[in-house]
Amino acid sequence: MASVFIARHKRTGGLVAVKVLADELAEVPEIVERFIQEARTAATLDGHPNVISIFDIGDSNGMYYLLMPFLVGEDVGKYLKREGRLSPNDAANVISQTLHGLNWAHRKGVVHRDIKPANLYLDQNGRVVVVDFGIAKLRDVPSLQTQANVRLGTTYYMCPEQIRGDACDGRSDLYTLGVVFYELLTGKRPFVGSTEQEVLTGHLERRPPELRALDSSIPQAYAEIVNKLLEKDPHQRFQTASEVIVKLEALGQYGLPGQIHPTIKWKVPDGPTSESPPPPVTPTPEQLMATRTAPERGPSTTLDRVAVEPVQIPAKSKNKFLLPIGLLGLALALAAGVWFWLSGQKHAAPAVTATAPAIPNGPTSQLPAMIRDSNHKTLGLVKGGAFIFGSDSEESPNPWKAITLPAFYIDLTEVTVKEYRDFCAATGRKLPPELAGAADDLPVTNVSWNDAEAYASWMGKRLPTEEEWEKAARGESGRIFPWGNTAWARGLNGPPDHLVGVERFPDRTSPVGAYNMAGNAAEWTASVFPENKRNADDFNRLFNGKPYSPDWYAVKGGYFSADKKLDFFFRTYMRRPYPKDQSSPFIGFRCIEDPPK
Repeated sequence: MASVFIARHKRTGGLVAVKVLADELAEVPEIVERFIQEARTAATLDGHPNVISIFDIGDSNGMYYLLMPFLVGEDVGKYLKREGRLSPNDAANVISQTLHGLNWAHRKGVVHRDIKPANLYLDQNGRVVVVDFGIAKLRDVPSLQTQANVRLGTTYYMCPEQIRGDACDGRSDLYTLGVVFYELLTGKRPFVGSTEQEVLTGHLERRPPELRALDSSIPQAYAEIVNKLLEKDPHQRFQTASEVIVKLEALGQYGLPGQIHPTIKWKVPDGPTSESPPPPVTPTPEQLMATRTAPERGPSTTLDRVAVEPVQIPAKSKNKFLLPIGLLGLALALAAGVWFWLSGQKHAAPAVTATAPAIPNGPTSQLPAMIRDSNHKTLGLVKGGAFIFGSDSEESPNPWKAITLPAFYIDLTEVTVKEYRDFCAATGRKLPPELAGAADDLPVTNVSWNDAEAYASWMGKRLPTEEEWEKAARGESGRIFPWGNTAWARGLNGPPDHLVGVERFPDRTSPVGAYNMAGNAAEWTASVFPENKRNADDFNRLFNGKPYSPDWYAVKGGYFSADKKLDFFFRTYMRRPYPKDQSSPFIGFRCIEDPPK
């Protein structure tokens, strides 16, 4: 349906991919119109590491094209053909990453309709990128190709409702993903036959051979997920990609880049002259993030607008000009989750966050890795630059986005009872009665946001914004928990279930060395949490009708609890609200300090 060419951007020198609609299809107005419309739809999906971006759409001298990122890798279909099958965990990883991309698309109302191994691209970092969003609908338009050729390679992955001509929705993509999962696990497709009709009948009427009958080493949990994905009736399948994500997360699959990597048998072509050097093939995290933070723009209609210098393509391009290519994936990953406030209720109100001041500090490399405050408390450097904030899960309070923050220092431990007691003694502030006999090294709790802000100001520091807290907890690599990507094996605090010293568990610190950013006490931030009726109702019950401030702030991190299920909720991108004038035995805080200007 199209050929893909390497091109080099005139202004930046960076490589891009130009996908050109096949000549015979470009002569059919209905196909051209659908090509442009569906490409525009696919372009709305920009911003997720598991979904292909479309930079621009246009035409030039009768050629219709898409402009996309450049990626070195190969599609999963080629990998599977070479390897035969994947290990169960590698197969589940590919499916988990694909689900995160589909979840993003489905929430925006876009259904792929042609999920198959050839449309799952594997980059050098083990990242799976879903390609050809929207373009699949072109196959509904009659063309010069025969119907058999149009369906070639797709029949094996068609869902029952697509075969019947019924409307397709996100559940249709889940069925085809079930077919792919089956094939990755076994090396075989669930429905085969000597004719196309036999394959279609299998999708409509037959149950596939049982996975564990083909290979008993396949985990039963994976087999059950595949069976539910392959239900003939859409109402009997998983209803959303998010449901499957949760199932796989419970099995340790978080949608992060996997262990399988493509085989690259070609070389990136030489760049332009020395006066315009090409960028590195593997960009830094900051460069990667920069591509995700560019402002949204509508599609253009001319090649000149995007300033691309294409390879020489004749007016009637033929496949002999095709160069093997792919798309440059992101190295960071996300995982989905569900949020709840202190009573265990789930909330998903949008964030309205405080803005960190712009600090014109020098290069991060010139800043010391650690400093001490006037109380000899150690603070660790959080380097300036880009990171992934939030999550793409539909239950997440903050949608996935890439943001850039200046460098700052964060307390490596929560503010202790002793430190807060000294503050009260020096300022005449009332000490919470619960702290009277508390051990010096415990994190201070039972302090309101007002109390925490006053302490930070007294120390010449400030409370971190939600974004700053999260970057300190998860780092640039996008950790799910401060210590890594799997839940703490012994429970978040270990027995007994109560507050412990702020320097306990040195083996589960964050990337900057911060202790207890999940577990022990939850922590106040400087980010406003908007008032809403559901939270207000919960607070009315919690405070038994006692008045409380309408100003709420976001609280991050977990707190001690005997409930092992809380491991799921103590992810770095989770949050909950609490009124600024109220205190809790579960909430403490830590401070941050800006580098010298």
